[in-house]
Amino acid sequence: MASQPSLAPLPPAPVLLQGREMQLQTRQQAKHSVSDPKRTEKREMSWRPQYRSSKFRNVYGKVANREHCFDGIPITKNVHDNHFCAVNAKFLAIVTESAGGGSFLVIPLEQTGRIEPNHPKVCGHQGNVLDIKWSPFIENIIASCSEDTSVRIWEIPDGGLKRNLTDAVLELYGHSRRVGLVEWHPTANNVLFSAGYDYKVLIWNLDIGEPVKMIDCHTDVILCMSFNTDGSLLSTTCKDKKLRVIEPRSGRVLQEASCKNHRVNRVVFLGNTKRLLTTGVSRWNTRQIALWDQEDLSMPLIEEEIDGLSGLLFPFYDADTHMLYLAGKGDGNIRYYEISSEKPYLNYLMEFRSPAPQKGLGVMPKHGLDVSACEVFRFYKLVTLKGLIEPISMIVPRRVSTSVQIGTLARGPELSALTPCLRASSDSGAGVTAFLLPSCIKEVWVLHFERLPGESRGDSIAHPETVQGARLSCAWIRGIRVEMLAIQWVTNGPWPAVYSKRNTLGVILLPTISVLAALNLLAISLAHNLVSQACFFPGCG
Repeated sequence: MASQPSLAPLPPAPVLLQGREMQLQTRQQAKHSVSDPKRTEKREMSWRPQYRSSKFRNVYGKVANREHCFDGIPITKNVHDNHFCAVNAKFLAIVTESAGGGSFLVIPLEQTGRIEPNHPKVCGHQGNVLDIKWSPFIENIIASCSEDTSVRIWEIPDGGLKRNLTDAVLELYGHSRRVGLVEWHPTANNVLFSAGYDYKVLIWNLDIGEPVKMIDCHTDVILCMSFNTDGSLLSTTCKDKKLRVIEPRSGRVLQEASCKNHRVNRVVFLGNTKRLLTTGVSRWNTRQIALWDQEDLSMPLIEEEIDGLSGLLFPFYDADTHMLYLAGKGDGNIRYYEISSEKPYLNYLMEFRSPAPQKGLGVMPKHGLDVSACEVFRFYKLVTLKGLIEPISMIVPRRVSTSVQIGTLARGPELSALTPCLRASSDSGAGVTAFLLPSCIKEVWVLHFERLPGESRGDSIAHPETVQGARLSCAWIRGIRVEMLAIQWVTNGPWPAVYSKRNTLGVILLPTISVLAALNLLAISLAHNLVSQACFFPGCG
């Protein structure tokens, strides 16, 4: 019988514990014996908690009631990856299913509820409509592109259509194949960009109705176009898996990225941060987002996988709140993040969920939001299965008083103006004379008080050449009618005067004046029966 090999006896348990303690002490001493103070500072910073405070952390989505939705709409079933919806402060436009040509509906925003089947349509295209966009400066002008290789400009009358519209203001022919994308220039009026399946981007001067520039640097179908804030740069994604940053005046490609690990689909400029965000698919077919430096596309700053679903991710960026919204085609949820200038750059906030899948989303411009309800963003969700358009308001919860919202009485953020900085130039080789920053709008709240509910309502008169828009909300405080009127104007012009008549006191509230002080001022003025006509000039800004 073979003898078993002799094994060395194990040391007792206390000796093992002492050896482990000595190893741990040695490792800790080695960690604390770092001579470089910078490395020590980095190590201490890495132990800080990763919690980041944000005033938009509690933003939530609120779906409008059914009576405030748009029902009975035959939304198109086209599989083209686009939103098929465009909205501004006046109208909602939706591409519809039709036979024998393309058409889309234009509905005034106040006309909610069920839409009649015989509602008038815009039906001048001979092929399916693939994209529609409202002009950022003239809210009655909309551009559309189609499979019939044309781009058309339409003018919608105030109050909406009374009969089918078949005659376009302009018919633009320059592409040899169908046109999949249209995009208005953000600062120059009457300048339109179109991208076709002929791999070309045409810059149109609508004053003369002709293309003034052609960008021919793509080798496949263009998937997305996005402008920076002043319109001096254009970013595109393409089926050749490349991300490009182009100077539109010269057509020169400034930066180009070959995305091997991140197949890009959509791109959006992140305001004035000099960064781009793209959505796409990773090599493992998971949905992914990537953040890029617009001046160096050699490597993304960060890449983050979202989930394993197959729907296209649509990015939406709000430059005023620095919030990014991600909505997937066929999903029912909308994720939102906050963009920061420091790592990790992308900070997840929350997620809005709903059971109905979305085919596309329209976005309301900032001047059309309800600031009295602390609304910072609004989507119009296309639910194809129900033929329904659902408004979804993204709201920042703020503490309010019984009737007046304190948080909205201060001046609001700077917004893009409805007045263009430039116009198309017929003698310019690039179609525009220059690229400048747009004018900005600021909001000021004006409170109007009335003595008795039965008296005639006081009116407010402002200079029409400077006032850009107004929004009104009312409340009753102890039998007194309180009206809040948001006046907007361009900051590079004179501050407008606000006149109040008919025993009405107009008070422009600055951030330093509280509502209580305004009510005290009201009591004094009513007691002395002041103000047959009052004029107030704000001294802020």
